[in-house]
Amino acid sequence: MEILVVDDEMTIREFLSEALSAMGYVVDVARDGKEALEKIGDRSYDLIITDVNMPRLDGIGLYKAVCKQFPELKGRFLFLTACASPEVMGTFEEESLPYLLKPFEIGRLIRYIESFPKKGVSIHSFGL
Repeated sequence: MEILVVDDEMTIREFLSEALSAMGYVVDVARDGKEALEKIGDRSYDLIITDVNMPRLDGIGLYKAVCKQFPELKGRFLFLTACASPEVMGTFEEESLPYLLKPFEIGRLIRYIESFPKKGVSIHSFGL
């Protein structure tokens, strides 16, 4: 499985890259949505784990751009956020988007990733 981790915080990018690589996943990183969009144009990822609040292009903007340009990737997102604003939470609910609130337990993230390829897995089944 190829995973793109998108976060403007270097410590989060490095932590997730190291942890997921150690589990055998192929991991690429981007520091914001614009860099991620460029990488997605060159390569198809199985899962895109993205922060919501980032400079240049945030996670929601990245999701919307990917849905327009690469609609086949629409269901391949997992959002990470420390900001549970009504607007962000409304977008998650409206679009049925999976998310984890920061700080999150790495075990929850891993359980989501391990369940990801299975069809019909509800995002609510893992308490995401």
